[in-house]
Amino acid sequence: MIEYNYLIDRNEGNEWVRYTPKGIPQKLPPLVYIEGPNSSGKSTLLNLIALSFNGHKRNDINPNLRKKVEALLDTTYQNLDFNLEIAYGQSKLKISKSNNSDKIIRELVDDTNQKRLLMTTDLMEEKYNLIYDIPENPITRLNDMSKNLHLAQTKQLEKITHYIEQYRDILNDVKNSRDENRVNSLQIEIRNQKTIYDELQAEIDKEREVLEIVQKYAYTRAYRKTTLELQEVEEKIADEKWFENKSKIKRNKDLDKLLSEFDKFKISVKSDLNNLISNLGLIKYDKKKINEFSKFQKEPVYKLTFIQKKYYNLIDSTLDDLKKIDRTQAQKAYSKISAYNELINVLEKYKNDDLELPGEKGKFYDLLITLKTEVYKDYELTTSFQAIDDSIDLLKSLRDSVKHIDTQLVPKYQKIKSNDNDDGFSNNIDVEKLEERKKYLKNLQSEYSNYCTLYNVNLIDDDNIHSAIQNIKNIQGNEVYRNNKDDDNFKLIESMEIMLNKKIMKANMIDGMISREVENLEKIKKMSPHGLHGKSVQIEEVIKRLQKSQTQLKKYNEYLDSLIHHAESELKNIDPDKKSYFEKVSIYLGKHLGIVRHVDQNYRVEKVDLITKQLITEGHKVIRFNDMGTGQSQAAYLLSKLSSIDERKVVVLFDEIAMMDKVSLKPVFDKLHELYEKKILVCAVVVQKSDVINVKSLGEFL
Repeated sequence: MIEYNYLIDRNEGNEWVRYTPKGIPQKLPPLVYIEGPNSSGKSTLLNLIALSFNGHKRNDINPNLRKKVEALLDTTYQNLDFNLEIAYGQSKLKISKSNNSDKIIRELVDDTNQKRLLMTTDLMEEKYNLIYDIPENPITRLNDMSKNLHLAQTKQLEKITHYIEQYRDILNDVKNSRDENRVNSLQIEIRNQKTIYDELQAEIDKEREVLEIVQKYAYTRAYRKTTLELQEVEEKIADEKWFENKSKIKRNKDLDKLLSEFDKFKISVKSDLNNLISNLGLIKYDKKKINEFSKFQKEPVYKLTFIQKKYYNLIDSTLDDLKKIDRTQAQKAYSKISAYNELINVLEKYKNDDLELPGEKGKFYDLLITLKTEVYKDYELTTSFQAIDDSIDLLKSLRDSVKHIDTQLVPKYQKIKSNDNDDGFSNNIDVEKLEERKKYLKNLQSEYSNYCTLYNVNLIDDDNIHSAIQNIKNIQGNEVYRNNKDDDNFKLIESMEIMLNKKIMKANMIDGMISREVENLEKIKKMSPHGLHGKSVQIEEVIKRLQKSQTQLKKYNEYLDSLIHHAESELKNIDPDKKSYFEKVSIYLGKHLGIVRHVDQNYRVEKVDLITKQLITEGHKVIRFNDMGTGQSQAAYLLSKLSSIDERKVVVLFDEIAMMDKVSLKPVFDKLHELYEKKILVCAVVVQKSDVINVKSLGEFL
């Protein structure tokens, strides 16, 4: 049963006109045929029912009809107030709108328990399907039959997409639920990652330690070398100024040669003294005597020509002290270290191989660690005694140099001096260049001093300086750094810093991963097992199948788009897959079209070929669209609309069926009755133009 009422106040320019139902009864059967003249309210009734079922938002409705439905809500020139009730089965739909509100209120009432459900726009769309059409120009619109299939496929596509999302959510819930296998797997993974992290951290600590030793060594050594060179430059400047203060003498080739020889021995003496002081500091020799050697080192060249006896005594007494030290224990340790180091060099090649020692318990790697530990125990002892031997050699070299200066160079100087009757030297040193060099060295010294401070080397404390330089011997491959030039060491330091930073970044990444996995593990432990525990593989398989169907439907929709919108010539040369699909579409449309009337007979349609624009019947009769009568083609078109329905309840509105007689209308009305009996159809209103109002149920009409 359909019950309705409406009131429309419309501004028609010169006046406001009020429209209410006239002639057409306000209570109608659920399947009704209405005839009436223009302005009798037929279209208004259809548009109000369409508006109630969101016809103004339905893209599958004829655009011209949709605009008429939308016009009812245009408040710029009219006000609408209406009520509509449609009863079907045990339910009743109540729809209303007042003229002082833009909202349409929809309620579904269950007569058995009087429960009321407020129907939202989305809920109406989900529950009800609206078919509203005018079968005008049916020949040209038979192609629209495929649009219904397109809509059906699109709805299935939306459902499949929704199912995929739901299954993904379920899969995510299963994966994030408590799973003992996953707990165990995570625990193993965390342990493995921690092992990797600990090993990497140990490497970082070792490399950081080595880097710090190399940094201290390289910059402290560079600082000392620069300081010594600076000292030499300052001495040369002082020497030159001293020479300039003496009376000028005639240039003498022997004097130039002597000065050059003095320079060579000065460099040799300074170098030996520098190394000697370093070694004596390492063995913690008498600081007073070390300070005397330091004073000797700082004497200007012109004072070295007058070697004082105390320096002979200092050298000889130090030699005596060092020779008295018992080196038996050190020699044994040194022999032991030499042997072990040879073994270590061999084993280093196989440390990464998982090799067992024959006849022994343990691996090559374990033996390598043991040997290194033993070497480290005796290293300090051997280093100290090596410094003693080096000091003895340096003292002997120093004594020879001092003796040569005293016995060879000084007499030559005295002879030249007496011949020239002057007590000064003439020199041709470029003081200006020396001053530039001095400035450069001071800047370099300051730079190296800053680095030494950064690496915690106290340049005031001699012991601290000796330690920084000597510690390089404690690391493997120290010969490289000791033999390198300063700039090469600085490049190596930069390379070591880059590699170390990469490892630190990797360690931080692993540490962060461990933290996240530990956090995830704790969350999982607190969770309860999921009902689908252990079904992840099956769920993933379902998702894959749905995705495959999703892809297939998208492809089919593309095929249908080409069928609907492209010219016939463009559809002739098509690939086999598309051709096969079009064949299935033609069979589908034929099945849903059912029986059509042509001339004076009824035919059951087997195929509807939208490319060639023809129907093929079960008896293989070919009926071309252009050969069908207007009423017959209208009936075929309406049947196609009714045959392409989904699982929703259906509301059918057909307007202006002027070209259809009772014969052509019969299969349409029979289909409507069939749908109503199956409780699929809610109501159907079929409208026709006539001079007088005539309202009948569809059964009465036929």
